[in-house]
Amino acid sequence: MRPAGVLAVALIGVTGLAESQTVRLATSPPRGNVTLLLGAPPAALVEETRRVDLPAGETSLVLSWQGTRLNADSLELAPADASVQVAGPVLLADQPQHAQWTLTSPAAKQTELALRYLMDGLTWEPEYVLVLNGATVKASLAAVALVKNDSGEDYKDARVDLGLSAAVPADLETGSTLRLPYVNAAEVAYELLYLCDRAASPDVLLRLDLENTEEAGLGLAPLPAGKLRLYEEQGGDRLLTGEVKFPYTPVGARAELVLGTAREVSVERRDVRVVDVNVWKDVHGRVALLDREEEIAFAIESLKDQDVRLKIVETIDGDWEMLSNSHEFEKKDANHLEFVVPVPGHSKLTVKYKVRRLDVLP
Repeated sequence: MRPAGVLAVALIGVTGLAESQTVRLATSPPRGNVTLLLGAPPAALVEETRRVDLPAGETSLVLSWQGTRLNADSLELAPADASVQVAGPVLLADQPQHAQWTLTSPAAKQTELALRYLMDGLTWEPEYVLVLNGATVKASLAAVALVKNDSGEDYKDARVDLGLSAAVPADLETGSTLRLPYVNAAEVAYELLYLCDRAASPDVLLRLDLENTEEAGLGLAPLPAGKLRLYEEQGGDRLLTGEVKFPYTPVGARAELVLGTAREVSVERRDVRVVDVNVWKDVHGRVALLDREEEIAFAIESLKDQDVRLKIVETIDGDWEMLSNSHEFEKKDANHLEFVVPVPGHSKLTVKYKVRRLDVLP
């Protein structure tokens, strides 16, 4: 396992000296602060500082990341002292993981260098835990981050910044995986919804909606995609009810988690009546165009003790107009409408609508 830091560093002062008087000033200046800013894979941004002693005049600085997954084109070097000028880096064609800068200082001094670069192989994924309390519409959400280092570089005494809370100190050696805190247990609002969308599934699905907003108890940063384990509190016991993929959810957006098939709520869709009207014929007496009226009914039955909300999604091709409907609906786009219906516990009810499809080809 390689020691943390670059493999080799050479500082060579040349100004004011003959060629034979070139002085080797330092090797391998130790790292100062190191921060790993982990965003979306495959690259992570590394920020580190190094303190070096510079002579007056020009100094050549060579850094090497041999054996790592450095993105050499991303290298940036900036001295804390504004009087020190920087030229470079120059990337050596035969040594792509080496870089050389020329530093020019007006006087001999010690200065701190800020180094930034992208490193492939530093990746992470959150693991969420959501605990539902059946007696409330609140849940407890927590998460840890699985941080993996396959970069070829060791990072000791680093600070890992995942973008949500304060950076976490950690030793992240190459080839290792760490579990770091990401989201502390927080009370969040959620909604359970039963979904009937025949275009997506023949079954009624149970969906949990969770909003990444301050009002819902979140809203601090985008939530990355990851695995979510769902538990339910029952009589003081915590029962695992499922494991799903949590989607990437920006601030202000809603995460829609399909938990599986609903067994206690059933929906039967029936074509009650279909009739063609406004039939147009061509000069040969053949039907050329018509309108079609369709009456649809959904027979709903709930075996649950609690009241639930059911969303029915319908797809209607072509142009259409609603003639009658038993419940309020929302037209989502040109070809989709949605009914959201409260269904009392242990009940049966029917949702109906009548639509006219326009200019249908026979």
